[in-house]
Amino acid sequence: MPTKALERLVCKMKHIALGLDDNLDYDNEGGGKEEVEDFDDNDDNEDNICLVTNILSNVVENFATWSYSITSENEFIDQHLPPFLKRIFRHVSIAMRRGETHICNKPNELMAGYVGYHEVANGSTYDLLTVVVKLPSESSQSQLQSDFIKVGKEMKTMLDELTNLGVEKPNVAGILVEGHELSTFSMRLVHDDVYIMRQHDHLRLLQTPESIVLVPSIIEYMMQLATLLQDTVNEIDKRVLSNERATSPHYWQQTSAGIPQRTSIPRYK
Repeated sequence: MPTKALERLVCKMKHIALGLDDNLDYDNEGGGKEEVEDFDDNDDNEDNICLVTNILSNVVENFATWSYSITSENEFIDQHLPPFLKRIFRHVSIAMRRGETHICNKPNELMAGYVGYHEVANGSTYDLLTVVVKLPSESSQSQLQSDFIKVGKEMKTMLDELTNLGVEKPNVAGILVEGHELSTFSMRLVHDDVYIMRQHDHLRLLQTPESIVLVPSIIEYMMQLATLLQDTVNEIDKRVLSNERATSPHYWQQTSAGIPQRTSIPRYK
């Protein structure tokens, strides 16, 4: 790697780990720079430095087996996502469930490539993050519903589950990977039938070892999602330990539209 690129990478990693907010120009390589909350409210710099260092170390280790001819979704996920997903979300007590897995473990619900969940003291689990992956060579244009719609439906299912539990003002998150493009989302229920789905960022994943300068942007925006989910994780624990009845407005929920079905029946006569 050229010296200047390495120096820029080290500088970015340092500022992320130290939680500095000095409006640095991140070259806009992975997406627009937004104001991001400090990942650690206690400014535990040493812990953040360890986290960022471990992620970078895992990414570098992946370069030893880097493939330019990936043909399966599992191979693509293994090469690009685990160093970021597992370590960053584990930092806020969210574990990852891998494989074509049903949202909220309900057989009639949609499936995601990765699901982030929080396990409480009694062994119950609650999903807070869905990750949908589409290979670079694939397209969702021929599908009856796009992967963007799929992410939205999966987030709604997770949100309704937390509302039923009685969690106050829950947030859930989604990550959509389309080839080497990654978008991050969140969703919350704000009023009767009103679900707010927000796109936070759009950035690029690593395509070659030379694109390692994108690592800080990926870490930063996944940290943003993890921070967003931290209060919901705390509320889940509080709710499970409480004997009070659920008071959250579950009557605000809206019934989801079903999955479209192909038919030979004309729509109009």
